[in-house]
Amino acid sequence: MEFEYTVERSRRRRTLSIQIDMGRVVVRVPYLVNDADIHQWVLSKQEWVTPRLAKQQQALLNHSVDLQSDRLAINGFDYQLEQVSHLAPQDPNVCHSRRIIRVKVNARSTEQSIKRQLQSSLKSAAQEQFIPRTRQLASSTALTPSSIKIGSYTSKWGQCSSRGEITLNWRLIHLSSTLQDYVIIHELCHLREMNHGPRFWALVSRHYPDYQLAKQEIKDRAAYLKW
Repeated sequence: MEFEYTVERSRRRRTLSIQIDMGRVVVRVPYLVNDADIHQWVLSKQEWVTPRLAKQQQALLNHSVDLQSDRLAINGFDYQLEQVSHLAPQDPNVCHSRRIIRVKVNARSTEQSIKRQLQSSLKSAAQEQFIPRTRQLASSTALTPSSIKIGSYTSKWGQCSSRGEITLNWRLIHLSSTLQDYVIIHELCHLREMNHGPRFWALVSRHYPDYQLAKQEIKDRAAYLKW
């Protein structure tokens, strides 16, 4: 076997299925299927799983946040990430300038404190950027939310509540503007269709014709959700 996998059993399930999620293989099976049969079934799917798993793992590696590196994606562009101790006392803890992000550090700084500073700055940037952009897209699509907020999620890019409230994940700041627009339009379309049925995707397609490509690109960038 060229990869490891996790088995999830369910008394309600009637069939076997494989999901590749965040670089992991998950096999979902009926409760009483024995381990040997599961293993043989997974072996029969190995040629299908292996290239897809490798592609996803590479995408996760390409689109992740590592504070030990010197790169950070902002709005789809690579910024140089620098930790500096010589900023003036009146300077903000995080400075953005010409594709460079400088984070103020001192002898007491830890990876967690640096992470908090950086995330706080990016949340503020997301607030300034995404709320007006959502208002623009709401106006152009005639899909008007009751409110627009910035949230923090590690498993989704945004959500639309039954009360018509749109909440966008600040981590969208890592994506290109076209993918940001896709997520915003996706959530706006939920104001009319609170599901992912054919009518919902037809509405998305009307306002974002390349949505299928955007869906795949968003999946490839899921690692940005996990920091």
